[in-house]
Amino acid sequence: VFEWTSVRQLLGFGLNVTGANLVNYVNNNLDKVYFVFILLGPVSNALYTFAYQYTMTPLTRAGQILTRVCFPAFAKVQDDDAALGRAYLRTVGMIALGAWPILAGAFVFAPEFLWVVKGNEMLSVINVLRLLIVAGMLKAVGTVVGSVFFAKGKANWSFRWTVINLIVFVPALSYGVEYGLDGIAFAISILAFLA
Repeated sequence: VFEWTSVRQLLGFGLNVTGANLVNYVNNNLDKVYFVFILLGPVSNALYTFAYQYTMTPLTRAGQILTRVCFPAFAKVQDDDAALGRAYLRTVGMIALGAWPILAGAFVFAPEFLWVVKGNEMLSVINVLRLLIVAGMLKAVGTVVGSVFFAKGKANWSFRWTVINLIVFVPALSYGVEYGLDGIAFAISILAFLA
C-alpha cells in the first residue's frame, strides 16, 4: 500500500541526511579550496594538503566505516536512551583508545617524520601539522555523533548542526587566513574543540 505520509517521513529524513552530508563536504574542503589555494597560493596549498592528508585522511576513512557500523547498532537501541548513551560512550572510548596514542606519537615525532619524508623544506609546516593533529584528536571522538542523530531519527538536527558549523567556520577561517597556514590550522583546531 502506497502512503504519502510514509514517503514524506522518508523523504524528510533522506533530504536532511543528504543536506548534512553536502554541508559537511563543504566544511571539510572550504579551507583547502578557498582559503589556502586561492588566498595563500599553490605552494601553501601543497604544504597544507600534505599536512592535512597526513592527519585527517585516516580519520575520514575510519569515520566512514564507523558511521556504517554505528548507525545500525545505535538504531537497535534508539528507544533506550540509557543503552544508547552507554553504546555511544563505549564507542567514543574505543575510538580515543585507538586513535589518540597514534596521533600523540605523530605529534611528538612530527619533526622527524617531516624530515625523513620530505626533507628540511617541510619543517616550515611543523606547527600546522601539530595543530591539525590536535584537531584530528578532537574530531576522532566526534565522529559518531551523526550516527546518534540518525539513529534517533533526528537527521534534521544533524543538518542544522552542520549548518551552524559552517556559519562559525567561515568567519574563523577568514580571521585565521590573516596569519597564514598557522592561523588556518589554529582555527580548525579551535573549531574541532568547540564542535
